[in-house]
Amino acid sequence: MKGIMFRDDVWEAKMRVLEQYGEAQTRRNGGSLKEINLEPEKWKLDLMLDDSTACFLPKDSYVVFCKPRYKVGEIVYRKEAWYGDAPAPYKSPMMMAEKYARHFIQMTEVRAELVRDITPEDCIAEGVTKIQCDCGDCIDSTEVGAYQDLYDSINGKGRFMRDWCFAYTFKLVMRKCIWYLE
Repeated sequence: MKGIMFRDDVWEAKMRVLEQYGEAQTRRNGGSLKEINLEPEKWKLDLMLDDSTACFLPKDSYVVFCKPRYKVGEIVYRKEAWYGDAPAPYKSPMMMAEKYARHFIQMTEVRAELVRDITPEDCIAEGVTKIQCDCGDCIDSTEVGAYQDLYDSINGKGRFMRDWCFAYTFKLVMRKCIWYLE
């Protein structure tokens, strides 16, 4: 089973969205989209295949197929730092095994899109709402502006306006615990 990582503050926001709406979203721009995001203005999304593979056409010659990391219906576990009093049996959340997971999510929709095409409703599904900011650096106080600030803080300034991503919609699912502390 695959794992997925969220910062703790982002996961808390996703949990609030899941509790209220039953589904949340996350956008990921890595993996097979790396080639596309080297020169994102050069590509156009042509179609999405049944298995959620994105077909991109360039302005010149060849076609690129980008497979999402997660498929519709797939269940993945949240990788996180250790919780509770016991020491972690792993040093990094990236190395966390499935058997230690507390949260499992199931992908319900996958689509490729430009990050900047996010809607205010999608921002809310991402756990981002309007912000009150006195720092003077924020683009604006709308949901999209708040998401742009968050995305650029994680991926680099200006990336919101140019990156392609896979947008994953997911729901929380329950899994039987297969381990216990001795």
